[in-house]
Amino acid sequence: MFVEPFDEAIGRSAAITAEVPGGSLAASSCTPEVARAVVADAGEDLAMINRVSVDGFGWVRRSGPGWPPAAEHPSYRAFLTSYLPADWPGPLESIFSAGVLTAVEAMLGDERARPPAAARLAHGDFDATAIFCAGGRYTGVIDFGEIRGAEAAYDLGHFHLHDRERVPIRLLPALLDGYGRVSPPPDEHAIRRSAVLLGLRQLCRWLARGYAPDRPMVRQRVARLRELVE
Repeated sequence: MFVEPFDEAIGRSAAITAEVPGGSLAASSCTPEVARAVVADAGEDLAMINRVSVDGFGWVRRSGPGWPPAAEHPSYRAFLTSYLPADWPGPLESIFSAGVLTAVEAMLGDERARPPAAARLAHGDFDATAIFCAGGRYTGVIDFGEIRGAEAAYDLGHFHLHDRERVPIRLLPALLDGYGRVSPPPDEHAIRRSAVLLGLRQLCRWLARGYAPDRPMVRQRVARLRELVE
């Protein structure tokens, strides 16, 4: 185990450990009350993660000296439109209605008009599967394999996108409660916009890889995006 007694960037001690006790919240059979309490505690740690600055947006470079960590895109605009079709809307035209595409274009316009001043560290894959618990208590967050520089709402948007997929109750309010113990969370509109745009980028990556529109995971993502937009 590696231990840093106090890291100035995050304002607390840090440790790298080989194991987090317990198991994933997504696989647990805890009550709704316990699930909400666990997620709220996880929200505190997520807020601390999101306070770390990143030099650039997108995937964090895993090698190279210096701090803060550096990412692939120097500008937010490049990250925002990464993986979206250059010939917009491209294949999305046959998947979404004109109304949904218009709403998405408006979200893209809002983001272009108000780029974040700086990138923040995002867990990148934050949902119930990454939250661990044991004995009805929160024990930690795992799976930092997709860290990136992103807007402040990225991880909250990802959680919103996947809310109720693995645990059949809405947990975003509990996550925001815990997050707010450390930092004021982004507003509801920013979180929903982030959920839509990051979900859309992932969908476009799948389509570019040749995933068929009738593939179950593609259909599920399309349905969720429609739900968030309409």
